[in-house]
Amino acid sequence: MPSSLSFPFTPLLLVLLTAAAAVPSPPSPLVHDICNQTSSPSLCVEAFSADPQTATTTNETTMVGTAVRLVGNTSGSTYIYISDLTNQPVGRAGQKRLHICEMCYLSVSYDMLLLSSALSDKSYGALASQAAEVAAQARRCDAAFSKSTWQPMGNRNKVLVVLCEAIRVLCRSIGH
Repeated sequence: MPSSLSFPFTPLLLVLLTAAAAVPSPPSPLVHDICNQTSSPSLCVEAFSADPQTATTTNETTMVGTAVRLVGNTSGSTYIYISDLTNQPVGRAGQKRLHICEMCYLSVSYDMLLLSSALSDKSYGALASQAAEVAAQARRCDAAFSKSTWQPMGNRNKVLVVLCEAIRVLCRSIGH
């Protein structure tokens, strides 16, 4: 009899466990501390929340590695998004703006190699400098659409900028 009682509850238990696993854990206090030093703390926390490790991050060195990985993921998906948009009928002005962004994100892909190298070498000064360059490229892309009513990039550039700001904050903290 006990086994027949537990059977109906098994699917419900599985659904509850699956739902609990899908809910991200809140970021660690370190994430909030670092993000509060960026231009958009809430966007920064949201960006870090995409990585499940941020719930337990208490180490700045680990967090800077997470940030570099998130910058790589964000810039890669943004480049693909831009490439997809260039195949759409967006008009001459739209194509020109997208071309600017495409060139910016090609530069970012090179910068990612330098970011990764600086991270593995624990060269936090170089890491901070490269993060500033990545942020500058994202701002250039954003500026390409500043006088347009068409805003296809959404928050993509802003997320990249805020992650780079977090890297710079972390590098200053680690360097002291």
